[in-house]
Amino acid sequence: MAIGMLLVCLLTYRHTSRFVEDALPADGTIVELIEREGEDGPYFYPVFTFTDDAGATQKIYSSHGSFPPRHKVGDSVTVLYDPADPEDAKINSFMSIWFWPFLTGIIGSVILVGSSIVLIIARLIDRRFAGRRDEALATI
Repeated sequence: MAIGMLLVCLLTYRHTSRFVEDALPADGTIVELIEREGEDGPYFYPVFTFTDDAGATQKIYSSHGSFPPRHKVGDSVTVLYDPADPEDAKINSFMSIWFWPFLTGIIGSVILVGSSIVLIIARLIDRRFAGRRDEALATI
């Protein structure tokens, strides 16, 4: 499971790195906050506009929400967007860009370290009681 999660981390990191490398920056403006109910209460998802390098205005509905809202209507934000697909745009923030590689990396690392500790402890216990186990089996 840890290896799978770390593989997902690597894939999302590579995808995100390529996006950041190829993306163009633009000045954007928060034009709306969409409130959606979550398990823990409401989350606010920003809607932002920016003008791409072709001069077209793009309106993007962010997939990353927060509570409390990180932005308010009228806020200026820096946007990164794919020039080949300007609708593929994100607010230039850690949470918007690096959330999935970070989360999967943390989860994979925790699982890997935890399972390694359990394995080491199990081997130490096995070594400690190996002689007693062999003696007990010999008497049967």
